[in-house]
Amino acid sequence: MNKRLKVFLIFINIVMLVLAILWYVEGLEKEPLIVTLGQTATLLSLVFEKQATKIFTKNVDNSEVKIKKQKGDSIHTENVKDSKIKIE
Repeated sequence: MNKRLKVFLIFINIVMLVLAILWYVEGLEKEPLIVTLGQTATLLSLVFEKQATKIFTKNVDNSEVKIKKQKGDSIHTENVKDSKIKIE
């Protein structure tokens, strides 16, 4: 993801999260609590995006492995013996 876009999205989500928390404190309603949980999940996925897009293959022996890679994914392979690995 574009770094500027990611920083902008994180900033917007933090602002929305703070507003939702203030809204919840004022009224103790369910809607701001739902928004708070959604914004927290969104922030976590934006911050930890790189860790979520890593593909690990370890200890592959005598087998065929097909990996479908998407833009931004990183693939780590270790201890591969007599195997066919196809990355698409």
